[in-house]
Parts: sequence; structure tokens; C-alpha cells
Amino acid sequence: MKLKKTIQCYNIEGVPHLLPFGQGITEHVKGLATNEVGQMLWTMLSQGSSRDELLGSMMQYFEATAEDLPLLEADLDAFLASLSQHGFFEDKWQEAAPNEAAKRVSIGPLRIDLSIPTPVYETYFVPFAAKSCDAPDAKPDQVVRFCDHRTPCHPIGTVLVRNDEVLIMESEELYVILPLQGKYVKEIHCTKDGANATLYGRYDASAACLEEIFSAIRFGFLILAQEKGLSVMHSASLLYQGRAWLFSGPSGTGKSTHVRLWQEQFGTPCLNGDLNLLGCKNGQAICYGLPWCGTSGISAPGEYPLGGITFLKQAPVDRVQALSKEQFILAAARRMITPNWTASLLQISLDQAKALSRSVPGFLLECTKHPSAAETMKHAIDAVCEGQVPN
Repeated sequence: MKLKKTIQCYNIEGVPHLLPFGQGITEHVKGLATNEVGQMLWTMLSQGSSRDELLGSMMQYFEATAEDLPLLEADLDAFLASLSQHGFFEDKWQEAAPNEAAKRVSIGPLRIDLSIPTPVYETYFVPFAAKSCDAPDAKPDQVVRFCDHRTPCHPIGTVLVRNDEVLIMESEELYVILPLQGKYVKEIHCTKDGANATLYGRYDASAACLEEIFSAIRFGFLILAQEKGLSVMHSASLLYQGRAWLFSGPSGTGKSTHVRLWQEQFGTPCLNGDLNLLGCKNGQAICYGLPWCGTSGISAPGEYPLGGITFLKQAPVDRVQALSKEQFILAAARRMITPNWTASLLQISLDQAKALSRSVPGFLLECTKHPSAAETMKHAIDAVCEGQVPN
């Protein structure tokens, strides 16, 4: 039993009143008048006392005997029930009832059950549908639900991130994410381990609504991925020599252009035009397919050994250089979009980047938008594949 922090006891003309303030007022919590015993019990509850401790204090206060115990227990239960009815206790995170039957998808090594509107699933997730042989009875790594209504409660907490597009808070049990410019998804609740994510909003089957729900699901996935030792990097990827090669840089740097140059000159397929899921398996870095791909429209499921990561920088001439491990780790961590909302989460990203640096090379490609940029980079990658450049 944990009391909300937005309720306090105030003495008004000698009468204790339990009154809401701040968020408690916005949630329309009603006040409650009590007495000296109620004030004592409230103070103990505020300090984390158990039901047995409350009952013991009542016994002492009334100098009660064992014969009085049933009556005191009834009084205590009535008091606690009254507090609960008034909304004074913190609501534990509860699974919202699904609006549709769950559909399981496999994204990399993760199993996710989606209870979302069918058009969202059919538009974005069908290529990632779990196969019948993928242990259908196994527990999912994450359950995602979309609820076509506003959340009945609005958990608050420490603000971690705030900009014009999103506000992210951390409560004791949840990350609470508010997409400030969202028209259809108004609030996202995700447990800190990423195991459960609930989206609250409204649904109208428009293309804009489907896309917004699809994008919002990514928040919970990023939390889950980090919890499972995976990271998501803002990068375009292509398949060459049986390995995935990533090209990353700030928006506008030309990663999509560079991958397209490879396609045009060397016929290399693009795996994802915007985001890639990375992890390590048996000491080998792995690149997994993701449904999210920005505006590129290029995404596919799959699992490939990671060959290396190239960080792009626009320049008047084409030049490639190998990065030191320090340079690689810093560059990779900066390009990861997995949560870096706290100092400890950033450390996780740095550790994941360090693990990648042990397995694959990193490059800085100062490049133009001409075919020579792809030729320059291919020459460097061919040297790696031939063992001329140490990993």
C-alpha cells in the first residue's frame, strides 16, 4: 500500500483533512475528513508501514485486548477501503485489456505480441510475423496494446527529456511518454524492463493514424531492445560479401544517397534505409532487420553478420580512414537512438558500442555525392574482407 505523493494531511480548525494538490486536483481526487486515529494511520502509511504495524498501533492507542481485535480489524479495513475509494493509493501498473487478439511478430531475437488495430499490423508488421515453428507457446519478450481511449490515470514522475515533440518522464515503475504533437497517440506507458507497453489515444483507420501508432510502438521497442542488450542505430545498411555494412551520419549527410550509389554501381541490395538493430552473438556482431525505416520505405526481416560501420561526413573529395576504438565508440554511441535519457542509460550505450568495436571495424568516410564515393568505400571494405585491415 503506497500513498500518492499528491495527497497531504492538513489541520483545519482542529480537524485533520486529507486533501489533494497538484496532479491530485487534476485527477479530481476528493478530500476526506478524518480524526486523530486516521491522522496517525495516514502518517504511518506515508512512512511505509504495513497493515500489521497499523493494527498494532491501533491496539496500543486504544489499549485494546485480544477480544477487541476483530472490531479494530474491521475499523482498519474500512479506513483503508475509504482511502482506496477516494483514489489515495498509487495505482500499480496494470495490463490494459487488449482491443484485439494478439498477433506475434519476431524482430531480431525478440518476440512481441501486438494487440493493435489490424490495419496497423497488416500495413507494417506482416513481413515480421512469427513463423509457426518459432515456439508459439513461449512467453513474449514484450506485449504491446493500443487502447482506443484516454488513459484512466496520468502517472507523473521526473522529467527526463523534453522538446517540442515529446516529453518523457520516469516514475517508479514506468516510463511515461507524451507525444506532444500526436493527433492519435496521446500517451504511452512502458514498464522499465520494456515487457509491457500501452498506447492510449484514438483510432480512425486513416493512413495518418496507422503511421502514428506504428511510430509510437517504436518507443517501447527501443526500451526493450536496450534491456535485452541490443541497440538501434540511425543508419542505412546494405548487403555485401554476405555481411551487413552500415552507413551512419546526421540527417542530410547523405547515407541514403551513398547506399543508392552502391546499388547503382555494384548491385548491392539495401537492407534498411534508416534504422538497424545491432547485437552480438557468440562474439560476432549481428545486424537484424527492423520494420521501422524512416521515409526510405526499405526494410526487411533478416539476420546478417555485421561487417563494419562507416560514419559519413560531407567533403569536396572522397577519403576514408579507419577509426580508433575510442573514435568508434564515441561515434557509434552518438548515432544510437536507444534511450540515453539518464547517465546510467548512456553508459549502457557506451558499453554496447564498445562491444561492437571489438568485433567490427569503423571508418570515417569524407565523401562527395558522386559515384567515386562508393568506389572509395568499396576499396576499403574489400581490403577488410581480404584481411588487409585489422578488425
